[in-house]
Amino acid sequence: MSKILYLVFTTCLLLIGVSATITTAAAAGETYTLTTTPSRVQETRTGVTLTLNVTNAIFPSPYTFTITVTDPARNNKTLVKSQASTQSSWLITANYPNDFTTNITLVGNYYINVTQTLPVVKPTVATGTFLVGLTDSQAYNRTYIASTRAFGYLPSDNVTIRLTRSGSSTQGFPAWNLTGLDGSFLYKWHIANNTTLGTYNVTLAGKNTPQKNPQDTQTFTIDRTTVTIDSLTITPTIAVRTATVDFRFHASYASGLPVQSGTALVRITDHGTSFFSTASYDPVQGLFTASYKLPLDISAGPISPALDANTIDDSYGNTGPASIKTNTFTVLPAQLAVIASLSKTSYTSSEPVVITATVTTPDGATYNQGSVRASIFNKGQTIGNPFDLTYDQARGAWIGSYNPGPKDPSGTWTITVAASDSYGNSGAASILGIVNIPSASVLDTYSWILPMLVAIIFASAALVLVKRKVASSGVTLDVQAVKKQADQVKSDDFFKSLQSQLEQKTTKWKNKKETQTKDENG
Repeated sequence: MSKILYLVFTTCLLLIGVSATITTAAAAGETYTLTTTPSRVQETRTGVTLTLNVTNAIFPSPYTFTITVTDPARNNKTLVKSQASTQSSWLITANYPNDFTTNITLVGNYYINVTQTLPVVKPTVATGTFLVGLTDSQAYNRTYIASTRAFGYLPSDNVTIRLTRSGSSTQGFPAWNLTGLDGSFLYKWHIANNTTLGTYNVTLAGKNTPQKNPQDTQTFTIDRTTVTIDSLTITPTIAVRTATVDFRFHASYASGLPVQSGTALVRITDHGTSFFSTASYDPVQGLFTASYKLPLDISAGPISPALDANTIDDSYGNTGPASIKTNTFTVLPAQLAVIASLSKTSYTSSEPVVITATVTTPDGATYNQGSVRASIFNKGQTIGNPFDLTYDQARGAWIGSYNPGPKDPSGTWTITVAASDSYGNSGAASILGIVNIPSASVLDTYSWILPMLVAIIFASAALVLVKRKVASSGVTLDVQAVKKQADQVKSDDFFKSLQSQLEQKTTKWKNKKETQTKDENG
């Protein structure tokens, strides 16, 4: 019979124009490989594609194969497939159950055996298997949908679906659903984000459909799911120290459903030290939010907060993201607000100028660190040296004073108070004060005149004595001559002013002395 088919095959080649001289390629032995795609399906009509790959084949030559599929109930379905070999390698495909005129209605393993009848008989050239189940997967992660599909039930039959774990029914089960007019069954179960992990068993039973053999039953597993985030949003992108920075992000499960519970840690690292802000879910905004108040000593410049890998936990053990997520914002030094005041608006030379300053940070908090220094100017000229103010805890303010000197100019003084620290935070303010410094007296200005005046008077007197005769019994002072010389000195207007000032000071001193004596006697 094989020879007859071979002759028929060669004749056909001649009829289509192939040279009458045919040389058969001798093969050392064919190689057969059987694959099934997919390797697992649900009870369905779509089925599995069976592919037989033949290499090192004889050509030209006809090949014929018989494919037998045995279902879990030990029922066999066969299909004969032929192939004209014109090259050394080629494929034969078939679909189960469509090409076998049957349906897939039983769960379990299906076994495939391929025999060859041409060009020579070979009982088994390839074998294979595929699996039929009820669910669209054998393993699920939380938040996904488990789809259960079956076939072979009576039309519009009420099918009971039972789902158990360790022999106990899962919440929401048993459940029921009707089959379609073609006897197909479909049920979808949404796995929650907190569903207990482990192995589950699903079983189907029709109300009117006879029990299948084997029964429609199958196991599958449920594991944790992962969490992803779109991006870490930072507001504002430029912030001054003491400001509050907000972090926001959307979190989703691997299935695409939003995460609506749990917490996450946002890490802020500065100077090698990490600080953490806890983000929680805000149902109003529909996202996770966190905030962080920038300290006065945080580094100025770019800062890159981060959501580390697996730092998000939805409270049920589902974590993420798989890798770190970062973003960047810029920190600027704080502009300190300084409000300075004087105890009064005008001063005399005998009164200290008292300066009070309150310093606050951009968030309104009292600033009591760093240094606060005052400088005084008059018409662009610096008065005295800058001096530090001291923080008064009780008053919550910085206090300092300046004692005007006799040489300080009178007029309107500009007092500038500047606050700063070693981190670059600073601020300043200026106030005006009127200071009246009396003009210096001649005596104060020329304090060296009085000793010189006395010296001149006595020098003149000595000169007169030299010109006079001295009594043999001792030196006698010519009072009249001294008086005359002194009157000449006193007649000068400049020295008259000096004499007037001396008399005034003498009178003040006598009055002060009399007052002290009365107080002591009183």
